[in-house]
Amino acid sequence: MTRWSSYELLRSIEMRGKVGTWVWDVPTGAVEWSPGLYRIFGVDPATPASLELYQRLLHPDDRLDLDTTTMIRDSGTIFDRELRIIRPDGTMRWLRGYGDVLVDGDGEVRQAAGVVFDITTERAMTDALKRTSLRNASLSARLGGVIWVADPAGIVTDLHGWSELTGQGLADVQRNGWLDVVHPEDLVATRQTWLGALEQRTGFTMRYRIRCQDGAYRRFEATATPVLNRDGQMVELVGICLPVPETGGKEAGGRETASAATAEQGLTPGQLRAARAALGWSIADLAAASGVSVSTIRRMETGHPDRQVNVGFTETIRGIFRREGVVVALANGRVTVSFDAGR
Repeated sequence: MTRWSSYELLRSIEMRGKVGTWVWDVPTGAVEWSPGLYRIFGVDPATPASLELYQRLLHPDDRLDLDTTTMIRDSGTIFDRELRIIRPDGTMRWLRGYGDVLVDGDGEVRQAAGVVFDITTERAMTDALKRTSLRNASLSARLGGVIWVADPAGIVTDLHGWSELTGQGLADVQRNGWLDVVHPEDLVATRQTWLGALEQRTGFTMRYRIRCQDGAYRRFEATATPVLNRDGQMVELVGICLPVPETGGKEAGGRETASAATAEQGLTPGQLRAARAALGWSIADLAAASGVSVSTIRRMETGHPDRQVNVGFTETIRGIFRREGVVVALANGRVTVSFDAGR
């Protein structure tokens, strides 16, 4: 039976994959590149391999000092790292290299050899995922809500704004752990809608109350849509969860009025400072009472458009003011901050 040698097997792998090998005889400076490495570098195989050519191909930010064999022996920098090359045609490729050195009895480097993988496609995918995650984080901060992505099994793979709102991290929400902060009265319907969407591969819109970090429940509306591949199979479920505007302050019977809701639609930097002054509180006092950090309250009081604060923190502080009897009202087009005489 005919058997392949290890050399033939390696060459076959090189022909079918984005991989190449190299050998460097350090005392003489002679370098050998495999056909696969020539192909990765985009260099004509008739071109003599050399360290000088390799250095010219490297991206300027990834070039190394190869003058001393001591550096090569002690650091191993050139043998386990990611790097970029710029091919003769001007295209850039991301590579991952591994290698080792052969030393003699005196500890002097005699030879170095290694393998190189073209990871350009994988790197592009990783960078795309990072950009998507950053985009979702920015959108979550701007909207003051939660943005999440889950796989078909319901495993949450990307989550923004939830930890700031509820205190739960990514590990906490797995295996339907996020349902732990849903109001008991909303739990059955919420669970059924969630599990039904996963089973039927459909989207949904639902409202439920969430227990925020301050212990108060607030109403949110969640909307999700499935992402389908060309075969119509769901590859992930993408959703957004936004706060539902409050219906207002409390009437004698405990219901909230629409007029009070209009008065407290937002909490501007001026309202926040005025309410804090009415209580005679410092920023540190408000932070201690609300559990919101001093730095976050300072950001809220500056109101810079590029430094958005999660809506959960705003709702928490508004709740503290209401508890202390401070009322933010809108009358004749002017915002007033006053004490509730009934408290």
